[in-house]
Amino acid sequence: MNLKYKRRKEKDCRENVKKELEALPYVREILEMPNLQKTNPFDKFDFFDGDTYCEYRTRNIKSTDYYTTIIPYCKIEFAKSVEQPCIILIQYQDRLMKLNVDKERNYKIKRGGRNDRFKDEYKEKYVYIPLREFEECKVL
Repeated sequence: MNLKYKRRKEKDCRENVKKELEALPYVREILEMPNLQKTNPFDKFDFFDGDTYCEYRTRNIKSTDYYTTIIPYCKIEFAKSVEQPCIILIQYQDRLMKLNVDKERNYKIKRGGRNDRFKDEYKEKYVYIPLREFEECKVL
């Protein structure tokens, strides 16, 4: 594995965990889930309260920049495999959006990814979800 790529990926992972921990009190309040806890760093979803899974993602763009968003297919696959409800939150620069994963829906799957970490990662399966399917969360 390319050493620059490995270092960048590890740095991104550390930063993501930090963002998730910083967001946890806010996410608890927004979702009205006071018992929501951080899961292990490599679990499929970031938070769990014993009843509901929650994935927290950030975007360095406005919610109006694209009409769809991409979510790794493994997240949807996991959501469909568990009995508990699953929520995906996406923090854009301008607002927080929420999706209750529809376990019966056949989401559109395409290849996608990123290429900003010294390696082309444009080969993973992603689900493309129109933003109109998300609801805007109240701002605290």
